[in-house]
Amino acid sequence: MFEWINNPFVGSILTGLSLGGVVIFWMKKRINLSIDERINRIQNQREAFSQLLELWQERRTNNSDSWEKSFSKAAKNMMLWCPDDVLYHFSLYLQSRKDTDKAEYHFGNAVLCFRKVLGYKNKKEILTPKLVTEVYNLIDPDASK
Repeated sequence: MFEWINNPFVGSILTGLSLGGVVIFWMKKRINLSIDERINRIQNQREAFSQLLELWQERRTNNSDSWEKSFSKAAKNMMLWCPDDVLYHFSLYLQSRKDTDKAEYHFGNAVLCFRKVLGYKNKKEILTPKLVTEVYNLIDPDASK
């Protein structure tokens, strides 16, 4: 009844099909895992971006105690999830906090770099660091005080 199983040709086909099934299963699992990792990374980057904007608001309201608390919370997420160019511009922002014009420029650059990571292109380079800070100050009128 099962004599065809002993045929070497049939045996090699069955072995190939079972190995192919294992490879397909492994690839599908790997693709799903990489998609989940990417979704998780994007969510964490968005959270870090939100914390960056909150830090800007705290700084603009001149509430140093609140700013230091917010910074300590955000620092870990920013170190883990911010791309290098965002960290670079954010560090320049921190170094130039006393000079408002420089601070606004570096904060705007950090926001533009972060937006690029999140998928916003700014292909025509319409947005500038100064424009970003002006728009943010319009959105949050308390920040300009």
